[in-house]
Amino acid sequence: MIYSLYALLKVVSGISLHPELAEQQLQTTFNVYLLISLTDHIHFAVYRHHHQMDIHNEILWETKRIYHREFQVGMQALALIKKHFDVTLLEDEAGFIAMKFVENSMADSNTDQTLAMTKLINDILNIVKYQLSLTMPDESVSLQRFLVHLRFFAERLTLKRPDQSQGADDDFLFEHLSKQYPRAFACVQKIAVFVKKSTEQTVSVNERIYLIMHIQRMLNENQ
Repeated sequence: MIYSLYALLKVVSGISLHPELAEQQLQTTFNVYLLISLTDHIHFAVYRHHHQMDIHNEILWETKRIYHREFQVGMQALALIKKHFDVTLLEDEAGFIAMKFVENSMADSNTDQTLAMTKLINDILNIVKYQLSLTMPDESVSLQRFLVHLRFFAERLTLKRPDQSQGADDDFLFEHLSKQYPRAFACVQKIAVFVKKSTEQTVSVNERIYLIMHIQRMLNENQ
């Protein structure tokens, strides 16, 4: 079965022209490359579904957890696909579509780098969860802020961009926070060791300060 380019573009346009789900919500630009990529992906997703060739998304849970806003746009896309093609795609496809937006937001990145970034974020979240026995609801403001920070942090590491934000007073502040928030500090030290082992990159003092503050906010909210 062949689907018209017109119908496919209506679906993609429905995604990209919705102001709450586009640049304002995802803070990305719907450039021509993203639209072509989405059109191509949706075409083959519908084709595969009709031929019983649906693909299982191995990182669906991580995508829903880390890229919540992008995943919601993916679910909106499935609703539009249902409307225009009368096809009910699996939730896995919403995850695949979400990753298109993530890739688009990372300049000079590719699929492998995006997957590596996703794995790194998920691993850090697991360290926080098990080190502190901390479970936060998805709607937690502190968690959402932490996730935003982790995305920029993981992107820097994955794309090997230098951290140029080191300040003159960072060592003093880091020492102060280590004593004031020992649990958050110990957790960040474990994260730094993990990052060094898995990426061979050192987490700067400045970055550790931000991580301590974000983790402490989640501890405060959890209490």
